[in-house]
Amino acid sequence: MYKRKILILICFLVIYILLVFIHSKITNDNLKKVFILTKDINRGENITLDNTKKVKIDSTSLNIKYVDKVDNLLAKNNLKLGTILSDEIVISSEEYEEIKEDKESILINLSDKINNLNLALEKGSIINIYYTGRSSQLKGLIDKDKYKQIESGSITDSYITVLLLKDVEVKSIYDQSGNNIEGKTESISAINIEVDEPTAILIENIKKYGEFSITVKR
Repeated sequence: MYKRKILILICFLVIYILLVFIHSKITNDNLKKVFILTKDINRGENITLDNTKKVKIDSTSLNIKYVDKVDNLLAKNNLKLGTILSDEIVISSEEYEEIKEDKESILINLSDKINNLNLALEKGSIINIYYTGRSSQLKGLIDKDKYKQIESGSITDSYITVLLLKDVEVKSIYDQSGNNIEGKTESISAINIEVDEPTAILIENIKKYGEFSITVKR
């Protein structure tokens, strides 16, 4: 009777060890080594072994292509510490240079009302840019299918507010005296951003007819 109990106990132990081994094997097969950021980095900044580390994650439920190496990679946008690096958020240095060549740097003067708002802004902030002007002056310039807009009233020459640019990175900030501001500020007169050529032409054309304002996303 005693030997039978010992035998049953040994069988249970063997089965338990086998189950633990099988579970560990399945779990390890689902684990994938990925790169994560060890610090915040800005758009266009180099991704290196110095600002990343490798960790294991369970990739069974994620249909994402992760970065296998960080050689010759830059950030597509501002990225936060702890971000897992995937192909969607990084770009090669060659591709980044091609994108930069298609961009133009432009200065946008903001509405004076911005200075009366509690709106903390700094270099690298991600913003939306709105434009408000007279409907009669904007006729034929703002495509309703391309830009979200709202018109105040039904009079012939009403005001229109347009979401002109979305998720734009602020390259620099200027106060009313034209001084470049470093750090967060609530005294904003103008911002510098990068846009493509058609958008730069549009901004230059409509800036005399109305005002630009912003909202800060992050």
